[in-house]
Amino acid sequence: MPATISERTAVLGRTLERQTPFDHLALALTLLLTLAPGLTLAAITLFSVDVATWKTAVLPSGRRLILLGNSLGLAGATAVIATIIGGIGALFLWLLPIHFPRLKTAITWLLVSLIAMPPAIHALAWLAVSGRLAAARLPFGWLAAIWVGVATFAPLAAGFGWLGLRAITPDIIAAGRVYRSDWHTITRIALPLAAPSLLTGGGIIFLFSLLDYSVPSLFQVNVYALEVFAEFSAGHSPAQAFLSALPLLLAGIALLIGLLRPLPHALSRPAADRHVWEVPAQLDGPVAGMGRFVAGILLAQIMIPFAALIWMAGQGAGGSAVWRDTLQQAAPEIGYSLQTAVGAALLSLILAGSAARRLLRASAGQNWLWLGILWPISMPAPLLGIGWLVIAGHWPPPFRALLPVLTLTSRFLPLAVMIMLAWLRRTDPLLFDAALVFQPSSFQRWRQVYFPLLLPGGALAAGCVMALSLGELGATLMVAPPGSATITLRLYNYLHYGASDTVAALGLTLAAIIFLAGGLVIGVTQRGGDK
Repeated sequence: MPATISERTAVLGRTLERQTPFDHLALALTLLLTLAPGLTLAAITLFSVDVATWKTAVLPSGRRLILLGNSLGLAGATAVIATIIGGIGALFLWLLPIHFPRLKTAITWLLVSLIAMPPAIHALAWLAVSGRLAAARLPFGWLAAIWVGVATFAPLAAGFGWLGLRAITPDIIAAGRVYRSDWHTITRIALPLAAPSLLTGGGIIFLFSLLDYSVPSLFQVNVYALEVFAEFSAGHSPAQAFLSALPLLLAGIALLIGLLRPLPHALSRPAADRHVWEVPAQLDGPVAGMGRFVAGILLAQIMIPFAALIWMAGQGAGGSAVWRDTLQQAAPEIGYSLQTAVGAALLSLILAGSAARRLLRASAGQNWLWLGILWPISMPAPLLGIGWLVIAGHWPPPFRALLPVLTLTSRFLPLAVMIMLAWLRRTDPLLFDAALVFQPSSFQRWRQVYFPLLLPGGALAAGCVMALSLGELGATLMVAPPGSATITLRLYNYLHYGASDTVAALGLTLAAIIFLAGGLVIGVTQRGGDK
């Protein structure tokens, strides 16, 4: 039986190496969805802008240089703090005794749900807290934007940290504890082995924070990402919008290239089953105490603001009547949001499996495939929406109705591919080999073996895409057809007028939908054997 992660991956790659015509078509459609918006804008800009203008865009000066510095500083501070807090929180989760499986399931559900929670919800929650507690009023500016950014992205860092820690062979930890203290075992063995996952999580957080403008704009911090939206709104020129976004795009691509080395390790197979985790679960002392302290901070970041939202929504004039009226008025937006999110989730699920199987067998010299699939992560959301607007400019009206679904799929398909890749790597390849030996029918193999094995990973990928699509703002704002809006667009518009009881009701509604989706995903995953 293969002993190492690379050997298991090689066996699984050989097992799944047969590519059907559908696999080739799905991979082509995946690359089309991820590359088409950016390449279209690049081609338009290349043929309509002279070389001098390109140089000016690559090297911004004056006001844009200041905005770029603001973006880099804000993203860097948010990524570092969120990675530290999330990493310690992951350590606590890793040390949690195996005798509390329900508690681990609940924490996993919270992590999955909070990762998908849009930044606007966190901003609204903390604005509500600061508005009700005058002595602790959250000041507008950098500190507020960093605080909300950390609250938004710390669960993502905790998720990546937990993946890295779970990939450590428990025997290594047991051997380290024989010769050194628990503190040295953690700092000299566990953290270095989990570093690829932590670095990957920190890099993705930096990228997400760099490209987000919703939280900084709410707290009156001017960042470069907002310049892309303002540039297109002023002149409706796709070429000028692409040029204005070029520094962010280049920074994102450079970061993706840097993540190509640790990313495959971050998505590696867990090293042991649930029974072996009793070894590291015995770790105690200052390390576990620090983990509990940070876990308490994370819990406070969840409970305090959402308790304030519930209080606000119920204490406004009319109480529950205002909540009921708000939901009735927002029913069209809620329905449209669910429609587009479910469409994006289903389309991503259809395509992600084939792309993940191809990445599973990708060699070190095929980094272009990783970059092609992950490129939308490096693009500012408004730029992605602008690219799809240009592509759909000459489509018949019935097909333009699909534009929001295609845009959301293009934006979050890379995440679905990474989730499916991680699930494939954690699947025992001997099960696939046994299916090939004992079940000659391809249809029966898929129905009896492949589909049940891949269903939990597919549910996790589809659920994350759906939840993230519900909270997406930047790209949806560009492609939403006239007369149609999502609940996030309505919420963001109201946020600029203050955190009222109406806004609180909308925020809680969106949060409840995302938590429900997270619960369903975790339920399916647990039934599929998630550990």
